[in-house]
Amino acid sequence: MKKLLVLSALTISLTSLAGCQSDTNDRFTDLERGSKRFSISTDKDTNCKYLVYARGNKSGITPLLTSDVMPDCSK
Repeated sequence: MKKLLVLSALTISLTSLAGCQSDTNDRFTDLERGSKRFSISTDKDTNCKYLVYARGNKSGITPLLTSDVMPDCSK
């Protein structure tokens, strides 16, 4: 339950930032595309992995967490 609350809080805060327009194309790389809606991206600066959702004009981004409930920023 704790993991779900942390993940939900991060999703809400990061989703609000997802609407900001910036040049992030050079910073993120797609690792895997599971479907048309979901992909896993890596931040080149921090090496952290994110789950990205995009459908129409709705989108969201949330960090992937390790089993210790820490962001997955492994090399």
